[in-house]
Amino acid sequence: RPLSACPALSWHRLLSTACPTQPHHHTVLGIETSCDDTGLAVVSSDGVVHAATLASQWSVHAPHGGIVPRLAARAHEEHFDRLLAHTLASPRPRVDAVAVTAGPGLAPCLRVGMRKAQDLATLWNVPLIPINHLEAHVLVARLSTSPPALAFPFLSLVVSGGHTLLALVRGIGTFERLGTTLDDAVGEAFDKVARILGLGYGATGGGAALEVLARDGDAQAIPFPVPLQRSARRRAGCDFSFSGLKTAVKYATDTMDLDDRQTAANVAASFQRVAVAHLVQRVGMAADRCQARGMAVPRLVVCGGVARNGYLRRELSQWADAAGTDAVFPVPELCTDNGIMVAWAGVERLVANDFTMPPLPDEVRGTRGPHRDEVPYHPRWPL
Repeated sequence: RPLSACPALSWHRLLSTACPTQPHHHTVLGIETSCDDTGLAVVSSDGVVHAATLASQWSVHAPHGGIVPRLAARAHEEHFDRLLAHTLASPRPRVDAVAVTAGPGLAPCLRVGMRKAQDLATLWNVPLIPINHLEAHVLVARLSTSPPALAFPFLSLVVSGGHTLLALVRGIGTFERLGTTLDDAVGEAFDKVARILGLGYGATGGGAALEVLARDGDAQAIPFPVPLQRSARRRAGCDFSFSGLKTAVKYATDTMDLDDRQTAANVAASFQRVAVAHLVQRVGMAADRCQARGMAVPRLVVCGGVARNGYLRRELSQWADAAGTDAVFPVPELCTDNGIMVAWAGVERLVANDFTMPPLPDEVRGTRGPHRDEVPYHPRWPL
């Protein structure tokens, strides 16, 4: 629902009615403010999304060609109360907990969500559940699949503007990281190539515009190199690299007339083919590693903003068919940042009676606000 349609009410006036008493499933309010989307949702353990609101900021950041953290945090502050009022205005069960993205993300943006969540949890006298943003992306696949529920363990490929990683998901908060990017994330590479092609930064991001352009191009027109094929050590692993591919596109296009739409479409299609081929190759290596341990190839969950890409979905689905397994994709609306995925991750932890933080590496330190009793958030928080 457009932000302008949300009632201009103070959420404090709704707190007294936020927790009606009637039989219900476990229900969680989720808050997402890690980057440039303000998302809130109320989700219950029976998989029902009772309310969801989302405000994007692309018009704020478009003149800058990318996200400006201080502007993003200011927009979260401006949007939050209206979104919360709209989220709480519809009939819903009693809220049993508040889940909030505690990292990774932009520190000023995480701070806004954490403060709002802590205020609500205190006023409602319910648990506050800090959520890892990446874990929320992964677990939302268990909400969006039809019965029977997606069972652990499974492979997960997280592909977004800030992250590219492969992990074996053994359970809630239990991840074995198999590979990650050595430089750029795949979504960042898509956005940068889109910028090279003059596609800019729009409501759905440069990567989405590149995918549309690529549909009219010849994917074999330009033989861009598949990353990590030369080094024997890197070739054998499950890590990713997109910096070299992005540079190859830059050099190749220096002498091209990108004002010619067909030329630009050929570049977009050729880049997309190679970037996705790199992802598929690494997924295959991760599956081989599982088989070497005597495990059947687990189902593959593909999540994150780039998982909306139709070409990526087709290629990974074909790989899964050939491997005798399934590729599971959340619906496109749940691939981008949203409050539903945070609320569902909170539901998973509430049902499991697990309110602990997912493991934090020793080198990752939390950041607190000016008050000593504020819950820390973690701008750097890998799975």
